[in-house]
Amino acid sequence: MKQKLMAVAVAGALSVPGISAAQVTVSGKFGIQLTNISIGDALPFRSTFHKSTTIVNDNASIIRFAAREDLGGGMEAFGQYELRPMMENGGSATAGVLDVGSKTGVHFVGLRSKAWGSIRAGTDVTYADRGSGLTTSASQHYSTSGSQAYVMLGGTGVSFSSSRQQNMIIYDTPDFNGFKATGMWSSNPNGLDADLANAGRAGRAWYLFPEYNFGSGRVGYKYADIKDDQLTWDLKANGIWAEITIAGIETGFTYSKIKAKSPVTGADIIDVNKWLIPVRYRFGNSVVGFTYSKSGDDKVQAGDQSATHTMLSYNYNFSKRTSLGVSYVKMNNASGAALDITSTTTSGYAGTNASAGLGEDQRLIALSLNHTF
Repeated sequence: MKQKLMAVAVAGALSVPGISAAQVTVSGKFGIQLTNISIGDALPFRSTFHKSTTIVNDNASIIRFAAREDLGGGMEAFGQYELRPMMENGGSATAGVLDVGSKTGVHFVGLRSKAWGSIRAGTDVTYADRGSGLTTSASQHYSTSGSQAYVMLGGTGVSFSSSRQQNMIIYDTPDFNGFKATGMWSSNPNGLDADLANAGRAGRAWYLFPEYNFGSGRVGYKYADIKDDQLTWDLKANGIWAEITIAGIETGFTYSKIKAKSPVTGADIIDVNKWLIPVRYRFGNSVVGFTYSKSGDDKVQAGDQSATHTMLSYNYNFSKRTSLGVSYVKMNNASGAALDITSTTTSGYAGTNASAGLGEDQRLIALSLNHTF
């Protein structure tokens, strides 16, 4: 829900005819939770350490400033900036502190027209966050990023789809009777551009996300073509997804195929299929959600890199803005997988020994209180 912070009628205030009104809004969420996370099938090095921890941590709090101005002729200027405050310590997201949020918000500025769509530049979500996730099933923080946005490479989980990628130019089409599409280009898919200090190639990424809305649901396709500065891979990903509501039950699916070659040798280095099935049901003030996510065994690399990610959550809504929820999350890693429940696990509940080792499992239980505004 958005609440109007300021509406400045510039033309009236300055008494200058022809200058249109500008508007700024603020919205977001404050969330805090009590979390217990434990390690299963622990590796030998953990024999002298605790296998679980209980903390109070942030639940993806966010403060978003948005602005728009009518430029006339059916066109407007718009933009937004996000802050990610840490509710447990009042600080910002910094490596080494209790932080399950992100260091990168969704920021952009652009122009929009009902006739030709919008063009904007900044930071936005990419491949793994597009598709049928039903907003993490029941409005809890824990997403499927750990299983859907990461692939195993040389025994390490590596993100191929940054949740909020920087250096983006984005085009959104108008809505054509339910059909719309988004195209994205990034000058560097790994964050800060370093071409002037790089003797190799210049990195870049292309994304395409068309979708069709048909009342009770929607379907879509997603595509990524990524070449990074560090010569890690030439990666391509294709996916299809759908969401539908039947008899009050919201459900969907996502299927992705991720393949990558070495930019040095041209050899195949990754070939993985991923699946995601969310279900959500609302009754009265309650919302129940379930999500099953799987990252399949890599067809190129030796060993078993598969992992399953299961989430069950319940939310009680005191109002349209305030809810109390409980979540159960489990990541089961095969012997060659080391995927984490959250994409920021190392800073999420302890810097040392937080990430899963090869074959280790993670289990999380959380009680959260959230207020949106």
